[in-house]
Parts: sequence; structure tokens; C-alpha cells
Amino acid sequence: MTVCKGYLKIIWRNMGQNLMYLAIVLFVTIGMASQTEKTQENIFSRGSVDIAIVDEDGGAAAEGVVRFLRKNNSVTLTDASAEALSRKLYYREIDFVIRIPEGFTESLFDLSADNENEELIVSSVPGSTEGQFMKAELSQFLNQMRALRISGMTDEEAADKASSLADDEATVSIRKGRSTERSQPGYSYAFRLLPYLYLSVLIYAVGTVMQAFSGRTVRARIAASPVTGLSQVLQRCLAFFVLFAGLWLVSMLLPALIGHTEFYGSAYMGLYIGNSLLLLADCASVAMLAGSLVHSTQALSAMVNIIGLGVSFMCGVFVPLGIMGKGMRSVGRFLPFYWYETVNDLLGSYDLLSRQAMTQVRSAFLIQAAFVAALITVTAVLARGRRRGQV
Repeated sequence: MTVCKGYLKIIWRNMGQNLMYLAIVLFVTIGMASQTEKTQENIFSRGSVDIAIVDEDGGAAAEGVVRFLRKNNSVTLTDASAEALSRKLYYREIDFVIRIPEGFTESLFDLSADNENEELIVSSVPGSTEGQFMKAELSQFLNQMRALRISGMTDEEAADKASSLADDEATVSIRKGRSTERSQPGYSYAFRLLPYLYLSVLIYAVGTVMQAFSGRTVRARIAASPVTGLSQVLQRCLAFFVLFAGLWLVSMLLPALIGHTEFYGSAYMGLYIGNSLLLLADCASVAMLAGSLVHSTQALSAMVNIIGLGVSFMCGVFVPLGIMGKGMRSVGRFLPFYWYETVNDLLGSYDLLSRQAMTQVRSAFLIQAAFVAALITVTAVLARGRRRGQV
């Protein structure tokens, strides 16, 4: 087992570098999970709008409008000029401006008037959703006040009653059907980062070992040793298997390390494991190919950064596939890591995969396996050419 021990000794010598990449992935995973893992119920929350109100009326309806808007927004009463308020809107210091003209209450509650009631003068940031929403809310509130005044209430009673009706909040609930979309579980973020972890560790570890045994003197000494060629190949495979298995087992502990032990009893645990094993095979193939092409430690470190970070940004590791540009996704489709992330997103987004989704998962598995075969073939051709002095 001399060859195997030699490989493992070199791997162990570079363990500090590998632990650094593992620490990076752990740190990023915990940050992503804590910032983005939210239940769908908590997503539906009301936002506050910064509103400036110029009250030139002072009547009951105007006071009702102010009370209504203060329930859920930040309201400031001001007598600033229109130019000053427009400047604040431009610099986004406020979101909405309302001018209540003189005689507004009298006009709104004038039941004998046939013409349209005098309206509030509103201004907002052009195209803003807050502005459109506030205009709709104000229109509804004014209609309620007028309807209550028509029903026989006084001006003050109509304004108070309309304001109290605004206290009623709608209850939002989400039915959790078996096939409905869900928020991604925390462990899904850990699996999203596995391509970066696997590529960074394996390219450096495998490349370092291959460099150490690629020298002419070392190869000559191995060739002159009593260890047969078949035994050497088997011992190399065993050493790399120990590396790959150790890295995979550590990655499977990531959910527990970030506090999401529910992964180990989840319905799709088997698919997650299968997806991670195919990813490991792809990353190992890339590492073998990179190790056969690089001849120095400096070049190997540069390749770790180029491939690890490049793949991470193009294939949805750091940026979710759903928000990536169409052009970037088109490029990513030519890499196996894109299909790994596709499966990971499907498994994390649904309680129960539909038949179409399962077909996507199987197709992604086959594509990843095809990449493994292609990369191993290319690496074998390069190795054979190097032995013959052609490369």
C-alpha cells in the first residue's frame, strides 16, 4: 500500500487549505439560511409609506384622512411649499404628498351637490407601486366616509366610523396542498453551495497529488519498484476514493451543522444524496482533468479560483437560477453544475414533485452522468498522449 499511503500523505499535508474552503461554505450557508429562509406567511406583511400632508381644510373629513393614514404609515403634517415637497419626492425623502384643499370636508359631505366632490391633490414618485396603492386606499376611504354621512351620521361620526373600519385586517392563510410550492428549507441552501465546495477542495487536492507524482524522477522510481502496474492503479483509486468519500460525508453533515436535522428524515433525502453523488463525480472528473493540465502550484491555485468562482456565478450557486439572466442561463446549461442546481431547486421548492418535475430530475441526473463519462474520456486521452510523449 506504499502508493496509496503516499497519495494520502500529500492529501493530509494540504488539509488546512481544504478546511478553509469548508469554513467559507459553512459561513455563507448560515448567512443565506438566516437571511432568506422565511415562511410564506411572514412574507405577506404591510409596508409603511412616508407621507407628507398639507392640511388647508382642518375639517372632520381632513382629520379622518390623517387618522386613517397614520394607522400604518409615517405621516408628517407640514406647510412646506409645493416646490419643497417636489424636491423631497425627487430625492426619495418621502413617498407620497397629499394636499387637502380648503372646503374639502364641506364638499365631500355636501349631500345636495350634484357635481363631483372636490378631490384630494396627491403626488407620488412616478410609476411607484406605493403611489398607486395609496390612491386606491384613499379613494375607498373617502367613499366610505361619504356613504356613512349619507346614512345619517354627523361629519365627525362618519369620519370616526370610517377610521375604525380601517382597523379590520384581512387574515392571510396559505393552504399547504401536497403539490403546492413552498419556501425552501434551510438545508437546501447548504446543498446549493456544494459545487463550490467540491470544486475548490478537489481541484486543489487532486491537482497537488498529481503534480507530486508527475515528475520524471518519481515516475521512474515507481516504474522500477516491485509494485505492479495494476496494483499502482488500484492504490491510486483507493486513495482518491478515501478523499472523495471523506469530502462527501462531511458535506452530508452540513444540514446538522447549520441546525437543520430535519433533512435526515425528509421525503427527498434519497434524491438529494443521489444528486450530490453525481455532483461529486462531476467535480472529481473536472479535478482530474485540471490536474492533468496544470504543472505548477500557482497555476493550480488560479484554476481553483477561476473554475470554482466562475462555475458558481454561472450555474446558480451564489445567485439563484430564477433571478439569473436568460443569456447566463443559456451558457450554464452546457455545464453539469447547472443541472445539479436545477434539481436542488426543484427538491427544495415543492412538497410533492409532479410527474413533469420528476421527469426533469431524471433528465438532469442523466445529463450529469453523461458529463462524467465525457470528462473521464478526455482525461484518459490526455494521459495516454502524455505517456506517449504526444502531449
